Amino acid sequence: MIITKHTDIQHQTSAAVAVVGLFDGVHLTHMKVMSEAVGMAHTAGAQIIVVIFRAAEQTCLTTHDEQMQILEQCGADICVIAPSPSTDTLPEMVRGLLKERLCATDVFLADTDWTDDSQSEIEYMLADSCERENITLHTSAPVCINGTEVNRFAIYEQLIAGDVAGAMRMLGRPYMLSGIVVGGQRKGRELGFPTANMSLSGIQKIIPRRGVYATEASIGTQEHRYAAMTNIGMRPTFDGNSMTVETHLFDFSEEIYGEKLYVSFISHVRDERRFESVADLVSQLQADEAIIRGRNKD
Repeated sequence: MIITKHTDIQHQTSAAVAVVGLFDGVHLTHMKVMSEAVGMAHTAGAQIIVVIFRAAEQTCLTTHDEQMQILEQCGADICVIAPSPSTDTLPEMVRGLLKERLCATDVFLADTDWTDDSQSEIEYMLADSCERENITLHTSAPVCINGTEVNRFAIYEQLIAGDVAGAMRMLGRPYMLSGIVVGGQRKGRELGFPTANMSLSGIQKIIPRRGVYATEASIGTQEHRYAAMTNIGMRPTFDGNSMTVETHLFDFSEEIYGEKLYVSFISHVRDERRFESVADLVSQLQADEAIIRGRNKD
């Protein structure tokens, strides 16, 4: 898949089907739209061009690299990164980018999360601009799970509530955090539960609610996945004063400082709490591990 900025994209000479949106999370609704667009493109012998609008810096569900990997798996041939159009610049975006540069005959709207305007208003303006350029606009109803529309805001709410299993259902895969393993206070090692402490520097992704989670972890090239449990919180038993994401990899004893750690969240085990003694904490950690190992056997 070719990845380029809107200012660098070469003028395409063959017809294309374009899919536009913010694509935060690349969730089930996005995948549904991509599937529809890919089906049309294959029938017409056209290429699939995804246009990702970049909004101002904000908390997100997926990093740039994650977006690119998933969209390529969905069938994108070219991914164009463009600034989010306003209602004033939308007609020019359709004419200058979609029509003239990308040679799009059809445009699929993946989401309207790149604007504060209502979805109906954006659909109306986009349809009007596309009609002027002889481009067909396709819109699609969002995927619904248990009556709830799958969109990034619903996934945000689930993660903030600690419902990582619900977020996984909407994403179509586990929610993931990644970061470099840094040194900590080694409290986990002293307790018999050594942890890999993830650096949170520069992370813009939503961090799930404080608590203990059943997770899967991988290191570096992600060739091997380990069952694990991850604690998100302030370490109240030790009077901690900063947020940490600490992962205990089961049946693992290697030193991985400086390595890139990938943590996928499977299910919530319990909320964060302060324990009266270290012995009580160790007892609870043992119970947490037993619960997670038991779930993995089911």
